Formats: sequence, C-alpha cells, structure tokens
Amino acid sequence: TGLSFHSNSLKGSLPQNLGKWVNMNTMNLANNQLSGSIPPTISNLLTMENLNLENNRLEGPIPAEICGLNSLRTISLKDNQINSSIPACIGNNTRLSEISLGNNRLTGTI
Repeated sequence: TGLSFHSNSLKGSLPQNLGKWVNMNTMNLANNQLSGSIPPTISNLLTMENLNLENNRLEGPIPAEICGLNSLRTISLKDNQINSSIPACIGNNTRLSEISLGNNRLTGTI
C-alpha cells in the first residue's frame, strides 16, 4: 500500500495520527511545503519500506522511534530544516540500504 503526493503544494504538518496507516509500505510526500516535526507515531508503520519526505520544511529532531521501522529500506529527509543528531539506533537496521539526510542542520557524529 502506498501514498504518493509528491510535488504538490501541500502545507501544514504531518498528522499526529499518521501511525494509524499501519499497512503503508511506501510514503512519498517529497517536494511540498510540509512543516513541523515528524510525529513519534511513525513508529506504528512497521511495514514501511520507503519513506520520502525530502524537500519540505520539516524541522525538529529525527525521532528515535524511526529506528523501530525494521522493514525500512530507504529514507530520504534531505533538504529540510531538521536540527538534531542522527539517532545512533538507525545503524541497527540491517535492511536500510539508502539514507539521504543532506542539506539539513544535523549535529553530532555519524
């Protein structure tokens, strides 16, 4: 099951009830004007394989809850305003083959 609304003019924040879409395996909301932070309820998306939120106005931390997405293969959060360190636990995901975080305000070590 997938959701793709990339390259529109969507505004506002990601919904807090995002975690209710438990059967979602692909989400592409890239190239919009989404703002706010990534909600911790993202941890409920256990079948998520591809997450693309690049080129928005997302800010705040990368939630550590994202580390529980063991099916995740690709994640792109580049070209946002994320201002945190990369959660160390993200390196424990053995299925993750691509991670794109460029052009943010990341801090800390890799």
